[in-house]
Amino acid sequence: MTDEFVSETPAESTPEETPNPESTADPETGNQAPTVDLGQVRDLIIAAHPDVVPEMIAGGTFDELMTSIQPARDAYQRIASQTIRPTAPPVAAQPGQRSAMIKEMETLSPLGKISEGLRRQTD
Repeated sequence: MTDEFVSETPAESTPEETPNPESTADPETGNQAPTVDLGQVRDLIIAAHPDVVPEMIAGGTFDELMTSIQPARDAYQRIASQTIRPTAPPVAAQPGQRSAMIKEMETLSPLGKISEGLRRQTD
């Protein structure tokens, strides 16, 4: 029988099992997650929600961006309610003069009503 010697050097070097904090791989499945540009996500959120304060949509992760929507919407509503003031009601026409004119017209003949209407149109 011949003695066989086994080489103690590894055939291939294996990577360390410590997870990389910047890795986007799913630790359970090992699948590579797609990288997301948070700036584009922020722009999409602002475009989809015109009723928010854009400066308040912020965060370092997708979840932080999503949770910042409601406070930004609440702030927008507070600002809008303070700046949009109800307008004054329109000034009512002078009802006394109108009723006096109607009474005058009732006493005129049909020809007098036509004449009065034409006179008022030219004034």
